[in-house]
Amino acid sequence: MSVVRFVRGGLSVAALLTLAWAPLPAAGEFFGLSVKILDETAPPGGMAQMKFVITEPKPISTGRGGFMYDGGFDRFDGFALTSPNDDAVGVARVLGHEIELAIASPSATYGTTVDYPVLTIAGHVPVSSPLGSSFSFAVDPASFSFLDPAGARYPVELAPGRLTIGQTLSVDDVRPGSADLPAGAVVQIFGTNFTPKTEIRFNEAKIRSQRFINSTRIDVVLGSSARMHGMRVRAKDSRSDIEYYSYQRTTPDGESEDPAFVGVVPVFARGSNAAATIDLAGDAAAIGLQNLGANTATVNADLLNADGSVLANATIDLGSNCYLVRSITELFHVSYATGLTVRLSGSAPFQAMGIAVDANGYASPIIAR
Repeated sequence: MSVVRFVRGGLSVAALLTLAWAPLPAAGEFFGLSVKILDETAPPGGMAQMKFVITEPKPISTGRGGFMYDGGFDRFDGFALTSPNDDAVGVARVLGHEIELAIASPSATYGTTVDYPVLTIAGHVPVSSPLGSSFSFAVDPASFSFLDPAGARYPVELAPGRLTIGQTLSVDDVRPGSADLPAGAVVQIFGTNFTPKTEIRFNEAKIRSQRFINSTRIDVVLGSSARMHGMRVRAKDSRSDIEYYSYQRTTPDGESEDPAFVGVVPVFARGSNAAATIDLAGDAAAIGLQNLGANTATVNADLLNADGSVLANATIDLGSNCYLVRSITELFHVSYATGLTVRLSGSAPFQAMGIAVDANGYASPIIAR
């Protein structure tokens, strides 16, 4: 299992930028990972998708780090991961202007993606943001590390990015964002500052036609089949040419009341199942569920002792396009103990993971089986 954790930092953004821009080895001498946050421009009231790319792709088994931003967003609307085997899952936690992210990839192919971001973070830009203002996104090099499959630490180059507020287009959401669609299907593109002259292009599929609905929506009809999860979407006009990577954006179905899981967002891999089993771990544990379907999914949960006997039951009605995180105590009304297992079955396909929190308060995903 591959785990990449972005942990709490303690450095100012200015300090992170100074460290991240430290001199790099001469050309031809570097054999590690180069991690870069791409610069983005977004309009007031629009959405910016910050993109993290690895310019020296290599298989990653485990790692940790942290990053900070000095403003620019008034909320985060989603996190997405990319790996060739579509198996990378994660747990994000936003703490003020710091973000923690733990990632797990059973195949350890995370970090080998070419020409696509390994991580995207979508955030909403306040309507009141002044044009021309700029905000930094920086990685903490003191705590950031990646390990290869044998456990050796890669040398890492880190380059921060910036979000600039400008009078540009933005793609704010794509619906459906993760489905496999046939030719002739309609895809809705939501955004900011669209005009009848705005052109929409998909890099991995043909578009038969597009229809301008209003300044925040354009509908396109596919001219070929399309896998929307990870699709590179371009919106272009005479002033700007922006890119957005598609995935299904969901909303929280309530919040956890357990302090250990406040602000935690599960980041799921592509694909859903009608059943799952989670072997719990950590000093505290929770489960994360997500429903990408058009209807409510009823999920039955059994909490099992180590001997397989049923300790408690719960039923969860999870709304369409929603996710939730609930601690074991919240969900089953029993005390959490190590060695427990959760068995899940649903009325419709759903996504599931476990979430473990250690003694230091850091959250990591547990792969469901």
